[in-house]
Amino acid sequence: SMSNLRDRWTVRSPAHLLQILMAATTQAAERVATQMGEAAIPMSEDLQRANELCDQGRFGEALELYERVVAGSPEDEVVWNNKGVILDALGRHDEAIQCYDRATKIDPKYEVAWYNKGNSLCYLGAFKEGINAYDRAIEINPRYEDAWYDKGIALAQLGRFKKAIECYDQLLRINPD
Repeated sequence: SMSNLRDRWTVRSPAHLLQILMAATTQAAERVATQMGEAAIPMSEDLQRANELCDQGRFGEALELYERVVAGSPEDEVVWNNKGVILDALGRHDEAIQCYDRATKIDPKYEVAWYNKGNSLCYLGAFKEGINAYDRAIEINPRYEDAWYDKGIALAQLGRFKKAIECYDQLLRINPD
């Protein structure tokens, strides 16, 4: 039902947000390590602490730590992305979008930030713009299941059910389970 679809954006659980956060952070550490040809670098203490605070639903405190991390790494797209996720968790979607914009400016091929920007826009009811952001994520990574899934929901919100179904067909091609 439509109200269930809307819930997808209104009651994302802190656990779900944390999952996104941890995946992005780990992925980034691995990516940097691969680029540098060494084992994954350990996360900074501030980052680790911030992720623990998120785990406990203490997003305000986590945000304070992220402010510090961002100040120390202003060119780190993952830090900007994660700060955006925390702002989304606090319902501060406009500010979150600014963070995702910073992240994609640093690395235009950072699909996670495009995806998260799509979510923020959809939280604000800007479904068309959200779909554009999901499309950017999918363009970069055509097998990005969450982006296909949420794009389908956004299309359904706009009453574009045939297009929404095409997204789910695509999802089934990527992952038949």
